[in-house]
Amino acid sequence: MPRRRSIEVAHVITGLPVGGAQTVLSQLARRLPPSEFGTKVISLTEKGAVGLDLEASGVAVQAMNMSRAVPNPLSLFRLSSVLRKWRPDVVQTWLYHGDLVGGLAAKLAGRRRVVWNIRHSSLDPRHDRRSTIWCAKACAALSGRLPSVIVCNSDAGASIHAGLGYDGGRMRIIPNGVDVETFRPDASARSDVRGELGVPGDGFLIGLIGRFHPQKDHRTFVRAAGRLASLDGRTHFVLCGENVTRDNPDLASWIEATGHEDRFHPLGVRSDVPRITAALDVSTSSW
Repeated sequence: MPRRRSIEVAHVITGLPVGGAQTVLSQLARRLPPSEFGTKVISLTEKGAVGLDLEASGVAVQAMNMSRAVPNPLSLFRLSSVLRKWRPDVVQTWLYHGDLVGGLAAKLAGRRRVVWNIRHSSLDPRHDRRSTIWCAKACAALSGRLPSVIVCNSDAGASIHAGLGYDGGRMRIIPNGVDVETFRPDASARSDVRGELGVPGDGFLIGLIGRFHPQKDHRTFVRAAGRLASLDGRTHFVLCGENVTRDNPDLASWIEATGHEDRFHPLGVRSDVPRITAALDVSTSSW
């Protein structure tokens, strides 16, 4: 019996810095059986930390180095040319700009099977860029023609985007999964991380993992943490994510206002999040 040809999948994403969507893409690209799937990843901008990590693990990554500021139609044709050369069976796109640009380029390249990803819930003009909102509206207008399937990672995201005009009949909900072998209690990690942070063994450690963005609501977390710190001298607070450092003037001022700066540990981007979470007594989301 002749060997079945592998299914070629091209992932198109806006960029590959450390982030939630990028982490899910990375896990998917690594775990698809290479005997059944050929996987390539295209970043519309730079390779970023996740892209470099993917390359090191043997996954093909190409950066288009498109401008984040001014859309250039020539970039669309460049991407279309790459897809025409690769001839993937499926083009899976990630995030609004990836959905729009990747979807259009796939159609220009004659690729019919396009899968969009929606990993967002509400869009708020106070917090989201105008270009992002415009891109989402453009996707809504094209959602009945460009993608074969629209994957949403939550019921809320599907409902909100259907309300924005996305084709609800094409939506499929696939919730985020958690690898229980990676994210699990680890007494050694708990002890080591607490030692690095200077948290006593009997201290109570509360954490917030997420990039600095109004939707993550670090301000509410810090205010609540400050009140708790005044009531309980054992509590410490660890924060991880992009721009979550003392160099961030907003975050630094909020922490200073609590009067308990020594109890806060903003760590910025970390590659060992499972190890950090293993050290926590409570993991929170303040949004």
